[in-house]
Amino acid sequence: MNDSSFLHIFRLELHSPTHIGTISRDERIFVYAQSYLEQNARFPLSVSLPIGQAPFPETQFRPYFEGLLPEATARTALAGSLGIREEDYLSLLEACGKDCIGDLIVVGSDSRDNADSLKKTIEEEKEGYAPLSNDDMRHILSSLPAMARQNATSSLSLAGAQGKVGLSHLPNCPIDRNWLRPLGFSASSHILKRCSLEGLAELEYICMSAARTCGIPTATTALLTLGGPIVCSERFDRHMSFERGTLTIKRLHQEDFAQAFGVNPASKYTELPGGTVHSIARFLRNESATPLEDISRFVAMLCYCYLIGNCDNHLKNVSISHGAGKTGFRLAPFYDLVSTTYYARFSTEMGMALGGERKIERIEPEHFLGLADDLELKPNALKRICRTIANGLIPAIRTAANEVADRFPAAPYIADGLEEDCSPRIDVVSRFCL
Repeated sequence: MNDSSFLHIFRLELHSPTHIGTISRDERIFVYAQSYLEQNARFPLSVSLPIGQAPFPETQFRPYFEGLLPEATARTALAGSLGIREEDYLSLLEACGKDCIGDLIVVGSDSRDNADSLKKTIEEEKEGYAPLSNDDMRHILSSLPAMARQNATSSLSLAGAQGKVGLSHLPNCPIDRNWLRPLGFSASSHILKRCSLEGLAELEYICMSAARTCGIPTATTALLTLGGPIVCSERFDRHMSFERGTLTIKRLHQEDFAQAFGVNPASKYTELPGGTVHSIARFLRNESATPLEDISRFVAMLCYCYLIGNCDNHLKNVSISHGAGKTGFRLAPFYDLVSTTYYARFSTEMGMALGGERKIERIEPEHFLGLADDLELKPNALKRICRTIANGLIPAIRTAANEVADRFPAAPYIADGLEEDCSPRIDVVSRFCL
């Protein structure tokens, strides 16, 4: 059963866990551990949960912790595999708390004061990895329930609405083999997902690869053939090394902007007060360890998402990595960049308004002037970034498709469709940049 009275929250970068705080189920509060508060150099668990003595009520801590869990059908499948009600987010977190987003782990207990003994248990539990054959991989990736069972077996929680699984891979080895199942408190290094629509895996790879070619930092992404196309992304909240036959994976803390702003996952598309773009840009300018670089990256991502037709650029699809510089964080590489307008069935309402407009087909050059105001940038600065991406997009799409065309013959045809879909928006950006 996963209904312990207390959930103890630890940070586990490598082998030695640090107790951060405790959630009390009965009191419905989260409290930082006194030992953690005394380490002045330590950063908060979340921007939305600042360091302090006072307990946080559930209304304040729930967005962060529930944001660690999957959503929609992925959550239903995980809950079903565990025999837990899907609305019982604390029990789900307890069951899947050994490998979360960032460096967080969650351990249940019926005692408020046994963090030291739990820490010892974590340190003593054998870590390691079990090799997976290609047949094992095909079985794990065969369906949403199969992926949910694997995540439940590894006590792993991955945020998001898509079906995905966390596994580990040996560094500097061919990506189509040498896969491992994490054991105990060992960390995963990659996220793999089977897409539900035909051509979506190739499309996501093309969009992610083209973004990197356009100078936008993204999660390293590959395409695998395991019973069908599989999107494979290297986790940027992990750092891998392989020495003397031992795989070591260090966890790095991160959170998405829904968690940072205290927004529940169900409200991830809701526009923030004053505008989401303006709020994020102001936040990066005031709080980031590298504000100029991060704002430039954020602007590039917004322009790229508009050009490729990615209307799913909501608060949970942009993250910050903690631990960088004195202020503690910087913008993380981007992920889940994919054209949604490529498929007529999806909404054309963007996750973040551009210049006050959310319907992508209504965007005109004047909306980019409004975007410059929201970003507190001069129009010419925005034009420089947009012009570079617009000029490089089509060649980048073609290059990405050609890279995988021998193994995925549909890729060049998908690229043709993507280029056609992008063309009207490239024209809008070109007119803005005149």
